[in-house]
Amino acid sequence: GPDGSFDAATSRLVLMAAAAPVATLRELRRVVAPGGRIATVIWASLDRNPWFAAPREAIAAVLGGERASFARAFGKLGDPAEAADVHRAAGLTNVEATLLREHAPAADAAEHWERLARENGHFRRVAEALTEAEREAVVADVAARLEPYRIAGSLQVPRTLVLVTARH
Repeated sequence: GPDGSFDAATSRLVLMAAAAPVATLRELRRVVAPGGRIATVIWASLDRNPWFAAPREAIAAVLGGERASFARAFGKLGDPAEAADVHRAAGLTNVEATLLREHAPAADAAEHWERLARENGHFRRVAEALTEAEREAVVADVAARLEPYRIAGSLQVPRTLVLVTARH
């Protein structure tokens, strides 16, 4: 669109996959009117997202690294300070980065795995190709990796995003 044609812009998960995140943000800045707001959301680093990282690690352990090589951009720019710096480098001001935390509750690892396979295309493709023995082995590995997140008999697995707000 034309320069300054929007009062605000949002970006959901795009910066993780962008080849040039600063250039992407500069383009958002260009189309937002001076003083306008820009809000971006990206997944925080893998260590803050065991809901995703632990099952992918289990796939690698049970099936090999090639089967777990999906979604490599997950968590890119996932440190709040790094995400804020990228926004500043794009010429944005009043930059604030905040971690947004929630939990993905599940009764057990099998339920967590089934939800991932239903809701996430990467895990769905892996799950569809599994034999029953492979599925059992992956779920057992996921269970071991998620055990630290067992609270009062159920899993409360952290999911964390980085929200960055800024002004043009």
